Amino acid sequence: MNKFDLIGIGIKNLWRRKLRTSLTILGVVIGASAIIIMMSLGLGLEKTFTEQLMGMEDLTSVQVRAPFNHSDSGNVSRSKAIVLDDKSIKEIKKIQHVAAVLPFSTDYGIIATTGKKVNSTQVVGVDPEAFKAFDYKLESGRLLNENDRDSVVLGYYAARNFMNSGNRGDVWVDPSQAKPVDMNGDFIFTYDWSYGSSHGNVFESNSIGPKYQNHKVKVVGILANSSDWEVQYATIMSLKTLENFQKERAKVEKSSDGGGFQGNQKAKGTYETVKVKIDDMKYVEETIEKIKEMGFQVDSSIGWLNEMKKTTGVIQLVLGGIGAVSLLIAAIGITNTMIMSIYERTKEIGVMKVIGASIRDIQNLFLFEASMIGFIGGAIGVIFSSLVSFILNHFANSSGLATSILYLEPGTTANISYIPIWLIALAVIVSAGIGILAGYFPARRAMKLSALEAIRSE
Repeated sequence: MNKFDLIGIGIKNLWRRKLRTSLTILGVVIGASAIIIMMSLGLGLEKTFTEQLMGMEDLTSVQVRAPFNHSDSGNVSRSKAIVLDDKSIKEIKKIQHVAAVLPFSTDYGIIATTGKKVNSTQVVGVDPEAFKAFDYKLESGRLLNENDRDSVVLGYYAARNFMNSGNRGDVWVDPSQAKPVDMNGDFIFTYDWSYGSSHGNVFESNSIGPKYQNHKVKVVGILANSSDWEVQYATIMSLKTLENFQKERAKVEKSSDGGGFQGNQKAKGTYETVKVKIDDMKYVEETIEKIKEMGFQVDSSIGWLNEMKKTTGVIQLVLGGIGAVSLLIAAIGITNTMIMSIYERTKEIGVMKVIGASIRDIQNLFLFEASMIGFIGGAIGVIFSSLVSFILNHFANSSGLATSILYLEPGTTANISYIPIWLIALAVIVSAGIGILAGYFPARRAMKLSALEAIRSE
């Protein structure tokens, strides 16, 4: 018998006992659907959390810092042996899969004014070209260019921290509720804390303090909101511009009897933080380990993602195990159906053997029928599960249930249930495989039947 004959006979036998076949397929549908839906809930949870984390953080970027020393007295200080300097940055750039390195030079105690509005801002000096490699989004304007001088980009909250100079120190305004400052205005940056205020410089013990220069700057852009606090409350300028500011401040403070606000004192060419961009997320952990081997501390959100995946993996395993019980019951149903089929077709099996069908043909016939039951049940289960998944997601999002269960921002669309392509393929293959396994024992039994005894049976 050729394969097409076996397929034709198998389909006719299944069709001939439609009710029994349908009920057995229904058992597989329930089992396959249970596994798919249960696993889709775990996958939906993982997908939602991953998307939320990726929306908040750039998972291919890591923060590198010099290590801290902890003394016996409990004091914490930067390690003097290992520093983040230009030499260290060159070594980090040599690491495979490092796409960009962005050193941060931070200064404090700078007053930014525009018109009657004042903001005491943290300033971050960066390499403009390296800054672009980190895909910072803009609310308005543009990022810094290499040739920019005395130009700045305001962080999202830095642009909203400007307040009326007459109220400085008296009123705090939630920046998230404020409007951004007009970036087309005239901006002055200075270390003079008395500038634009009737309160004077709170850091000076007398009325005579350092005479700082007032720097006119141009705001070329405002960053969009993100969770990168390194820049959201800061003013970003080029390293060269910041170095010029610091040189001027050091010169003034050196020649003045007043101490002024000392800002951030550190050795030239050293940095508090270096941000490292990795070319692919799959190499993040490997790159982190290489940087740690150099003696630096590394902060990354990839650890949170891995912990979350471990948790959701356990959830998927538990939910999948619950669904697997239904599929096991369906497998028993297939076995029962095939055994009953052998009893009913004993004489037919004997005739097939007499007219030349091999025992392998008999075995393959019953295995084909069992696998068809599993395959059809799995395919229908996929369709049914997809429909249930769609209804679950639609209801959860329209009712707000998804945001309350997953603690998301109101209006956020989330996947309570998520069925990827691989799960669909796996469900159909496993269902067909379960059918073959369930039909193996009955097929062996049919194969071993004596042809003469089978023909004599009634």
